[in-house]
Amino acid sequence: MSEVRRSDPGTLNRYKNSAFLHTGVTCEACHGDSTGHVSSGGKIKVINPARLDAAKRDSICINCHLEGDVLVERAGRSALDFVPGESITDFASYYVYGGKAATARAVSEVEQFAQSGCKRASGETMSCTSCHDPHFTPDKEQRVAFYRSKCLTCHSNAKFAESHHPETKDCTSCHMKQTGAENIPHVAWTDHRILRIPEVAQPQRTPATKELAAIFPEAGTKRDLAMAYYKAMLAGDKALEPTAWGQLNGVRSDLAGDPEALDALGVMAAARGDEPSAADLFRKVLSINGNDLTALSNLGTIMAKEGKLEEAQSLLNAAFARNQDIPGLASNVARVDCMAGNSDAAKKVLQEALFYNPGLESLESLNTQMSHCPATNVR
Repeated sequence: MSEVRRSDPGTLNRYKNSAFLHTGVTCEACHGDSTGHVSSGGKIKVINPARLDAAKRDSICINCHLEGDVLVERAGRSALDFVPGESITDFASYYVYGGKAATARAVSEVEQFAQSGCKRASGETMSCTSCHDPHFTPDKEQRVAFYRSKCLTCHSNAKFAESHHPETKDCTSCHMKQTGAENIPHVAWTDHRILRIPEVAQPQRTPATKELAAIFPEAGTKRDLAMAYYKAMLAGDKALEPTAWGQLNGVRSDLAGDPEALDALGVMAAARGDEPSAADLFRKVLSINGNDLTALSNLGTIMAKEGKLEEAQSLLNAAFARNQDIPGLASNVARVDCMAGNSDAAKKVLQEALFYNPGLESLESLNTQMSHCPATNVR
């Protein structure tokens, strides 16, 4: 793949160099690190996906062709660390809402394929590469014959091949129709469920629920499920907050070295009005990672509300030094500087933020107010 880089430590989408190492999908996306292969003149072999066990083979495709409704990185792991030859479920867990049709999501080809009769009947012997050649894309004139030959590899009865709708050679036109996706409008996706009876609309058997389920349940953990509810809540479904809160607290004893989960508990504790508990949680995070943006910014805000301006400034300035582009953070840093009576520092912070957010009304308005310190309380 393009190999997106990690954000700089303590930042949100900030990179010292380019965000992507490559401008497109490379050989290494499927075959792994080629350094040894190149330096040895080909004597050291690269990874051959066809020789991997099914889980590791399929992980290479899953890495790009599966999102689910919520993706949760495993504790202490990053999906960016996945390399061919490993299992993607060691790095990430994928969750979907119960009852929601797989065709409602873009980038769900793997999920749809798993539901197909072809895959269920063939088991591990069938994979994405049974139909797709990673090294070759048929042109428009070759496409129908190319994919029909893939179907006839299994549906090999000669009489069937001759009698089954001989007027329509394109198997995909009936059995893998184009469908839309709710999360990416105006885009057509091929339905990888490979429906046997395409003429009949496939109804959603049960209405979508608020209950999340793992696509790979054997690899999920209680912590991952709790974080999935938390991430879904952050994405806009506030009704999931009690579930996320309850489930994370249910595994709190296992989260001592898990800064992401501790941050989640801290954010929810603060939102519930329990700022002392939130402060304790954010301090635990900073003892693990002193650059954690969520802990620095939230603990700084709590300290400012308690009137501990010196500590608040130290925390918020540490966060802002790496994230001058975040308007909300800049606003809080400026407010705390203003509360401390330092109008010049407050205005400097806002000017830096406006460099990345030119003309942003909220920053412009606050910048005008900074001439009259102390300003309003932090938010």
